Amino acid sequence: MRLDIYASSEGANARTAALHAVSARPDPTGIDERNAALEERERDLAARELEFDRSEATVAARARALDERERELAHREAELEQMHSGEAQLADIERRRRRLAGQEEALSERTHELQRLEQQLEEHEQTLNEREAHIRTELDLKEDELEGREQALADQEQRIVRKERELTTYVGQLQGRLTVVK
Repeated sequence: MRLDIYASSEGANARTAALHAVSARPDPTGIDERNAALEERERDLAARELEFDRSEATVAARARALDERERELAHREAELEQMHSGEAQLADIERRRRRLAGQEEALSERTHELQRLEQQLEEHEQTLNEREAHIRTELDLKEDELEGREQALADQEQRIVRKERELTTYVGQLQGRLTVVK
């Protein structure tokens, strides 16, 4: 008789029954003891198989739990990555804000410098306008003075012309008297 140690528990019960049937005969060679030992071993094996099935179920449950944990971990990693991405975006925004603040400050400084230069230009223009007005006033005064001199010169020329005529007339009269007296 052949014993299959990998048989299912049903097969083991069938074998056990067959072994009991065989053991009802008288045993001259110790087969009954060996059969009893084999039955004991089969019961141990069946118990181990049952324990193995239970362990296999436990391992499967643990594998499912591990798979669930892996999914949860992957989900958390994705959330963490999003947080890191968000932090990176915030850092990028902060860098941009600082750069813009620097640019605004530079533009503000340039604006102040342009305002200062415009003010200087206006002051310079005002100075030039005042200078031009002063020069025009001086020119007007000099023109008035020149016009006064021209008028005085014209009046003097008229007096000289009049006096020359008077002198010519007097000289003519004197010559006429001298010729009459001669």
